Amino acid sequence: MKSKNSPFKCDFWKDYDVPNKDWYEANKEYYKRRALAYYYANKKDVIKRVVEYNRQNKEKKREWSNRDRARVRRELVALLGGQCFDCKTTIRLEIDHILGGGCADRLARGNNHDMYRYYLKHPEEAKAKLQLLCKKHNLDKEFRNHERYPAKQSAESQNHLS
Repeated sequence: MKSKNSPFKCDFWKDYDVPNKDWYEANKEYYKRRALAYYYANKKDVIKRVVEYNRQNKEKKREWSNRDRARVRRELVALLGGQCFDCKTTIRLEIDHILGGGCADRLARGNNHDMYRYYLKHPEEAKAKLQLLCKKHNLDKEFRNHERYPAKQSAESQNHLS
């Protein structure tokens, strides 16, 4: 009963020809409210089941997480052009903040993965703030602009001046 060209957008039903999918689409909000009401009415049981599932499926969740992280990074690399800004190579690419401030940006968003997801949702901002550099050019830029550990390097440079 699978249909390859199904226009249906719901995650659960997308690959199946189901006779009542139009009815389901028309009543989707009702079922969302119903599911939410069930969750709040049975919150302890639901959380217990989720915790038990997570305990039993650590490897599966880790694999999914790794695949998701790789997919998000791959999509961001594609969004930014897929090649080094300086030498046009496509290997060992790193996502670089054009004007620096990557550390503060990661801290503000939580981690690299959350930052990448943010920029995927805001592609214009990503193109304005980020660029792809190969490992060599990114290290050159970090050294030239003292981007790696700015507070530590500024203290070292002050010691050299005195």
